[in-house]
This record gives sequence, structure tokens and C-alpha cells, in this order.
Amino acid sequence: PTGTKLGPWLFTIMINDLSITEVDLWKYVDDTTITEAIHKGQTSSNLQHLVDDLGNQVASDKFELNKAKCKELRISFARSPPVFDPIMVNDTELECVSQAKILGVTFLSDLKWNAHVDEVIKKQQIWSHVRSVRLE
Repeated sequence: PTGTKLGPWLFTIMINDLSITEVDLWKYVDDTTITEAIHKGQTSSNLQHLVDDLGNQVASDKFELNKAKCKELRISFARSPPVFDPIMVNDTELECVSQAKILGVTFLSDLKWNAHVDEVIKKQQIWSHVRSVRLE
């Protein structure tokens, strides 16, 4: 129940029963991130199976995955990254993005920090401006 003191506890109980063991599963409040390492020469991914499994577990708890918020970020250092089938949630193809924000940190597909550093600098400049206006 949203807005109640019991709500966060109920959600925690439901989200902690997710049992996907083949990959790393990062959970924080109502966000879940699945990561899978695909090594050089590997030609297939288990991610579709894992996303299906996650969807089934979430559905059994009377939740559903928010397709609009589900994204795929492929991190690769190869000049020509391997091509894999798109990940589907129900019958909707997940958007494959070049950057994603996870817990306030912006990750790029090449693991460079430019976008995150630019964001931090921009926020700092805004706060500096707000502070200088307040002091006047």
C-alpha cells in the first residue's frame, strides 16, 4: 500500500524473494538491475531467459515490469561488439541505450565517466549559483 508505513516493508518482503542465481541482481528500493558478463568468443546471452524469469516472479507477486523504465545497456570495449537478439519484456522490445543512470551514477556503454562528471559539475554550478543568490 503506497503512502503507508507498512508499504515499504511489504515491498521489501516481495522484492527479496527474487531468486535469479545465474547473474548479478542488484536491488534497491523499487529498482532492480540485472547484469550479465559475456566473455570474448561467447556467442549467446542468457539475459532473455533471465528477464522472462524475473517477469514471472514479479507477476506471481502481483506486480509487473514497467516496460517504459526497462532499458538494455550493452557495455563493450570491442571495436565491433557482438550482436545479440534484442531483449523482450512480454512482446515489447527493450530500448538499447548508450547510457543509463543507476542509483545516481551515469554509466556509458564504453564505461567512460564523461556524462557523469558533466552532470556532477552542472549540479555543482547550479548549487553555487543558488548559494550566491541567497547570500546577496
